[in-house]
Amino acid sequence: MSEHYTLADLRRAERIQILHPQFSTALERLSHSHALSRQGAAARHLLLIGASGTGKTSVLHSFAKQHPNYETAEATIRPVVYVQVPAHPTIRGLAEAILIALGAGVQPRSSTAEKTNQIVQLIRGSKTELLQLDEFHHFVDAGRRTFEEVTEWLKTLIDQIAIPTVLSGLPECEWILRSNEQLRRRFAARVALTPIGFSCNEDKSLFRDVVHAWDTQINQGRPIWGLADWECVRRLHYASNGLLGYLSKVILGDWNA
Repeated sequence: MSEHYTLADLRRAERIQILHPQFSTALERLSHSHALSRQGAAARHLLLIGASGTGKTSVLHSFAKQHPNYETAEATIRPVVYVQVPAHPTIRGLAEAILIALGAGVQPRSSTAEKTNQIVQLIRGSKTELLQLDEFHHFVDAGRRTFEEVTEWLKTLIDQIAIPTVLSGLPECEWILRSNEQLRRRFAARVALTPIGFSCNEDKSLFRDVVHAWDTQINQGRPIWGLADWECVRRLHYASNGLLGYLSKVILGDWNA
């Protein structure tokens, strides 16, 4: 591409989210669980899985942005709390990550039970309506004993807070849930994000539509000539393997070249 793009252009491109069918379906499932809970139904939890680059984190961030924090005279209200599970996690590490996301300071010497109680109280005080735990697959690398312990702790926590909880991560999350049958049943509802294929005309058209939509958004309604050309689309799919998280990197890499 011969046009010159500014840093502002690149930043805008990195924030673009295309509401393709899978993305929209995942958002709808989160919205459904959230709405039912607000209407008084029992909490319905969700497992969001997919390969790296399929858009799991983007779905969570998009939903959180639809329900931003706000201030009242009494407290900061946090309708949706997003937590990134730390690498090499433990129960204590996850509990502290949740506390930080809730705006609390961490007390290093407090026990797990004290941290758990603090989480419950803060979620109630913040009127939190949905909890998101991203990168949950990190527990796979923590060892069997650790993820057995954390699944039991998490089961108890979600029962106490009684709000919809979303676990998000790689397909390996399934292994973690298998270690605790009761937790697995709580997350029986699943949404899987997959790469967009290129083997049939429907998939090809969808991928081309995504490329065109991305192209149009970054150029504020003036798509780059030729980016949605079929040969270019084919090359972009080959380079990104249909993973939308990588598609933007392929195109942005071309800009930076």
